[in-house]
Amino acid sequence: MPDAATPVDDKLKAVPARPPVYSPLTHASMLQPTPAASLPTELLLRIFELMPMMYAGEVREDLVAWTVTSTCPDLPKVARVCRGWRRAAQLSLFHSVSLIRRKQVVGFIHTATARPDLAQRVTALHIGLVEGTAEHSDPYHHQVELSDRLTEALALCVNVRHLLVNQMRLGNTYRFVDILQRLPLVSLALKMYDPGTEAGLNTTIFTVPSDVYRAFSLPNLRNFELNFRPTWAARQADYRVPVVQSHVENMSVTVNAPRGLTPMLSAAGPSLVRLNIYTEHVLDPDVAIAAFSTLVNLREFRLESTVASPTPRLPATATLDGGGGGGGGGGGGGRTNGGAGAGAGDRNDWLEALLPLYTKLQRLSISEQAASAGFLRLLPDSVEVAEYISWDARPDSVLEQLEGVLRDPRCAPGPACALRVPELVLAVDEEAYEATVDEGQLGRVTHAFAQRGVEFRVAFEPMEIPQRRWVDI
Repeated sequence: MPDAATPVDDKLKAVPARPPVYSPLTHASMLQPTPAASLPTELLLRIFELMPMMYAGEVREDLVAWTVTSTCPDLPKVARVCRGWRRAAQLSLFHSVSLIRRKQVVGFIHTATARPDLAQRVTALHIGLVEGTAEHSDPYHHQVELSDRLTEALALCVNVRHLLVNQMRLGNTYRFVDILQRLPLVSLALKMYDPGTEAGLNTTIFTVPSDVYRAFSLPNLRNFELNFRPTWAARQADYRVPVVQSHVENMSVTVNAPRGLTPMLSAAGPSLVRLNIYTEHVLDPDVAIAAFSTLVNLREFRLESTVASPTPRLPATATLDGGGGGGGGGGGGGRTNGGAGAGAGDRNDWLEALLPLYTKLQRLSISEQAASAGFLRLLPDSVEVAEYISWDARPDSVLEQLEGVLRDPRCAPGPACALRVPELVLAVDEEAYEATVDEGQLGRVTHAFAQRGVEFRVAFEPMEIPQRRWVDI
């Protein structure tokens, strides 16, 4: 008997049997199967897994990326060739699944219940309410109901290793976290920041820091991303729940609750290799220094601090003597007015003194609120490329600061030069750059760095530090 139809979505439907026809692939009177019909399932799987690489959608987050095989339009087509191809195509379709529409979720639960083998095939999953879909604008009680169905779908996928979670409404939060603890998760991205629903953020999942800490402490977890604006109560007990141990190696966090960050850094400590932090808050220097001092094995590190300026900044089109500025850009929450306008107490410049500790660091991206231009003298010899981000200060003034570093006797050309980084990139606002910098100044700075063995250039978008990596699904 042919396999029963198991719809998950238009692209995940199990293809029903066709009426008997005389076909070289399906006619029962064939004495021997054709080569196409006799291909082993494992070989078919290898062939079909190549198809999504060319035509399917993708998940691309700060640190990790993967192909969403359930969006490949050609897999349902090859599934219609014969029963053997149908089974292999279904297994490939269910390798990586996106559940962001109600129809998809309902269909998936039906299919996964009837065909546990397909649910067990899922190793990468994307769930949640996504901006731009009808579900994102549904009434709140409908969103809660759908969030509970998403939790139900997640529970059926016992082999998920890579999980992306977008906005989900408060339903059975404890069950959701318990399910996470039963999964062999290697990658977890909690990307629930949703500017369109700020009025209801107190109804999102992960209502207390301890929920995030439990997720961060999963034994197999190596990649962790967190970006949402919690409305956590200011109860000190919420933050005292210990993160016993974490083996996370790659971490990206948009810091919207500063007290919740340092316990995670302290728990991961030397295991962290790649770290990306974006913050619009000033971190407590004493607590931050203690936590960041443990990150001695970092290879790639970005800290972008854009604490809001207490005074309005002039637009980039201002005259050269009247000041100028830029919109700037950030990795987690967009470009904000900070930088040069921030006062001494509104900076995260405690990090600069810690740079010599990171003796294995290879790629660094740091903003002007976290370090002065003099950070170049403190870089360990291991650094291969450094990026200095300055979205809000006048680009010509930043170039002058860099020139000031070069005038330091310790940075004079020669073997004793304190500048050891082979490549330096200055990231600035393009409009402000065009309004304030002339070719002569840029050429002078570029030549001065070249005399010291440093390749210098200006960019208008931040570098990919840390570099995004494709996970194995």
